Amino acid sequence: MTHLHHIRKRPDVFVLADGVAHFQVFGLIHLLIRFSNSIIKIEVHIAQNLYTDMILDTDYINMYNLNIEIKQQIVSIKYKNHIYTMSIDKDFESIKIPVTSS
Repeated sequence: MTHLHHIRKRPDVFVLADGVAHFQVFGLIHLLIRFSNSIIKIEVHIAQNLYTDMILDTDYINMYNLNIEIKQQIVSIKYKNHIYTMSIDKDFESIKIPVTSS
């Protein structure tokens, strides 16, 4: 995973699925991620002080037709009319990518 661009400042407030909890977003960044030996470009909202590393909302799930097979430990996405599948890495180490606001 790499970052190529500075954050585009675009403050916003997102509400979680419970309809009550919210968090502030202060910008967007484009990331290139390696998924199933392919490079996929995604747009990511940047927030601080979340209680988790990432929040995956239904817009992303729908946009990429994300499918998680828990028993088989497989994740698949649809990107540019191709379906990419890969196994879930149980020994994955979280990567922190520094970003600079512009």
